[in-house]
This record gives sequence, C-alpha cells and structure tokens, in this order.
Amino acid sequence: RMHKNMMVLMGSVFAMSKLDLESPVATQMLRMGFLMSCMYCIIAYWWTFMVIEERKDRTAFEAKPAMNGRPAVYMAKYDYDMQRLVEMVKGYMLWIVGVAFLHFNMKAVRPVFLTIMMTPNNATENALFKIHLLGLDDSEESELCRPWPQETFLSNLGIGTQQLQRRPRPP
Repeated sequence: RMHKNMMVLMGSVFAMSKLDLESPVATQMLRMGFLMSCMYCIIAYWWTFMVIEERKDRTAFEAKPAMNGRPAVYMAKYDYDMQRLVEMVKGYMLWIVGVAFLHFNMKAVRPVFLTIMMTPNNATENALFKIHLLGLDDSEESELCRPWPQETFLSNLGIGTQQLQRRPRPP
C-alpha cells in the first residue's frame, strides 16, 4: 500500500511539473476535479455508513488487550466501525477545508491537484471500505482483523509508520 501511494504521489508531482496549472482554464478544471474527488469520497463514506448500519455486527472483539493488571476491553464491531468511520470523515473534512483555504485564500493550486490524485485512492484503501464494500475477510486470522492502527494523512503516504504485523493466531 505504501508503495502504491508513493507511486501515485510521485506521478502526481511529475505531472504537476509538466502542466501549466496557473492558467484560468486549468484552475477551473482543477476546481471541477476537486469537487468530483470530494463527491467520490463522500459517496464512498456514505455507502460504507449505510452498509455498516445495515449489518449492525454486534460481534465482540478485544479492542485493547489486558495490560498492567487492567482487564481487556471488548467492543462490538459495529461500535468500533462507526467510531472509525466518524474519525475518518472528520479527518477528511478537515483536510478538504485546509486545501480549500490554501487554494482560495493563498492561491495555491498544487494541493488541489494532489488532493484530486490522492484522495480517491486513500478512500478506497482503508479497512472499512475493504471489509464492508469489497467484502474482504475480517476474521481473527486475516490481515484486516480489528483493531487497526490509527491512520493519518502521513501514514497514508507511508511516512513515519510501522508495517502492520500479523498478530499470532490464538491457540
């Protein structure tokens, strides 16, 4: 995943160097692409929400293992998924507001171009999308078993993150 995102980022930077992004026509096209990218992600998050609501999987899993004499914390998959979806949507909205601020107040077009290229990829690479919309396995033995590491913009780019290590199977 990290390599794929870095390849999209590097390809986007290369494309930016070859295109005239400052012309009025290019700016209008970037704005339209930005709106389309935003709509794509909002629809993906809404669709994920609808599928989570429809399934309402109340299966419990160990959200936090027992440590230092504290008992393990168990959580329903539905509650965990909704919590993560809300976090993702909040982060996405904050990102969109930041990019819009940079574009309209500071006349920066490069963040808009990068958002157009990276956002749809990141929206479809998260675990919720893979489990609920693509139907991938989320059992204890799979790579998508809960809990997942926190995702940030930098982790989506592969910066400063540790690779996911598979948890050992329970005996």
